[in-house]
Amino acid sequence: MSIVPIRASAVSKLYGTQTVLHATDFAVAAGEVRALVGCNGAGKSTLMKILAGAIEPSSGQVEVDGARAPLGQPTEMLRRGVACIYQHSNLVPEMSVLDNLTIGRMPTRGFGIVDRRRMRDDARALLARHAFELDLDAPVSGLPTVKQKEVEILKALALDARVLLMDEPTGWLSVADVTRLHATIRGLRARGVAIVYTSHMLDEVFAVCDNVTVMRDGRIVADAANRVASGISERTSSPLLV
Repeated sequence: MSIVPIRASAVSKLYGTQTVLHATDFAVAAGEVRALVGCNGAGKSTLMKILAGAIEPSSGQVEVDGARAPLGQPTEMLRRGVACIYQHSNLVPEMSVLDNLTIGRMPTRGFGIVDRRRMRDDARALLARHAFELDLDAPVSGLPTVKQKEVEILKALALDARVLLMDEPTGWLSVADVTRLHATIRGLRARGVAIVYTSHMLDEVFAVCDNVTVMRDGRIVADAANRVASGISERTSSPLLV
């Protein structure tokens, strides 16, 4: 079995006597965009939170690069290269793009003084490496929503994220902004980043995802390549109901 960036084996989640996620196997490969779809309550968010370390599964195991990962520890998952981009921004709007990119890990020089020159040089190198165009001095609050998403993605990449979990990332975006974000996702895929993409919109799934995993009632009920999954329903901007 080839090593994949992230793999969940028989993970489940119970709240009291209610099972919200039955024993589930899930994996995404490097350079793959895998859609995770299903109605509300299907178990998508629970599985994503387990992968991100936000919640601890009741049973099962998660592996990152073939090694067992600690469960329910988001900071440790982030350290291992697994980052989550949520529908609602977790940036600090009053701060600049540069400060948001480096918050919590600002480089220092003598006497603990923040090294602003190094911060800027590192950020510029990051922008160039991933072909992003952002004004480092602009306050995040003044950026279009799609640019704020780019800041969040770049912040994850600054931490060497190799797995991006994108939970309804286009919820507040216009059609043009969705197209731009999808172009960014394709660029990340070309660089070998593994992406899990949850959405209720079929047109988004078919536009950007390589493979589709369908969930219902806490279980995976189908896995298909994009060309096969197109038979599930007509390509449309209507919500995906399965």
